[in-house]
Amino acid sequence: MEGRIGFGKRLGALLLDGVIVLVAGAIVGSMLGGVLGGVAGAAATSGTDAGAESAVPGAAAGGIIGAFLGALVGIMLVGVLYGLIEAFTGASPGKMILGIKIRNDDGTRAAVGKLFARYAIKNISNLLGFVAAITKVQPLNQLGNLLGLIVFIGCFFALGAAKQALHDKIVKTAVYPKDYAESAAPAAEEAAPAGEEPAQPE
Repeated sequence: MEGRIGFGKRLGALLLDGVIVLVAGAIVGSMLGGVLGGVAGAAATSGTDAGAESAVPGAAAGGIIGAFLGALVGIMLVGVLYGLIEAFTGASPGKMILGIKIRNDDGTRAAVGKLFARYAIKNISNLLGFVAAITKVQPLNQLGNLLGLIVFIGCFFALGAAKQALHDKIVKTAVYPKDYAESAAPAAEEAAPAGEEPAQPE
């Protein structure tokens, strides 16, 4: 457990990631909203038979709805894809900025498969919500909300002595300083019995 990063710094990384996702999502959402708004507005205009005066308000309403949906889809899409950075590298941009990284619970480098499993559990609400939005299967969205609440509560487990959130405990990972392996190597050399190779932290 020595060297693990606790709740505070992880929360800081999460807040940084949240700001980045909102900004990127707003940009992507504005582009999607423009497209969806144009399509919805055109559909509202062509679908009315009451003349130009009633067609204009219908087009405006359709455009507003399309823009709103575009913003929601944009933020959700960016959030899902953004998390893949952490799944591939072991550190989200927020974690990179604060110099922390996900590893196995013993401090060794975590395999990509394990990082993907952690990502899926941590982001289960977004993933199921995204699938529900595409497939129109609303129970998936409700299930995602329930599981997301459990994962959210489980994040506070990082306040404990083990400094592991629920999703860490499930896949056996923990968060360490980015340079943990380098700083732990000398200690491993000193601890190794004479004639034996020290355990490699990576």
